[in-house]
Amino acid sequence: MFNQLSIPLIVVSWITFCGGCSSGAFRVESARKRAVSVSELVAGHQKYSGLLARRQELILSVKKGEALPMDLTLDSPLFRLRNRERLIAARDLCVLISRRTVALSPDCRTFASFHDGRALRKLFRLGKGSVSVGLSLDEQGLLIPVLLHQK
Repeated sequence: MFNQLSIPLIVVSWITFCGGCSSGAFRVESARKRAVSVSELVAGHQKYSGLLARRQELILSVKKGEALPMDLTLDSPLFRLRNRERLIAARDLCVLISRRTVALSPDCRTFASFHDGRALRKLFRLGKGSVSVGLSLDEQGLLIPVLLHQK
């Protein structure tokens, strides 16, 4: 079940890299009433995994501090990485998953597609991001720290 859900959750960290085509934000008036919490999603996994498989609209309400499993994959000609991590929500937000789009919202009413970096930055009042990569060597071996930071 989480494999179907983890792809949209990568979106949250992907905001750092969005350049975006500008289609803007859109409103979903009854989204707050229809939003499903993480605990409801897990408890009703059979029902909701079917909705996700059919790509029917689902709005997930994520509360600050909730941990969500994430399959993190980097696949490039230089490096490959596959790792299961926990994504910790730094604030309340909603994720709209539908046949047409995956979108994020700070209030479960006004959404921006994850493809629209400008709209996401404006909607969530985000600054520009940065990427930092290092290299260290100690008695435990080689370490490559990577920091993706969003202001």
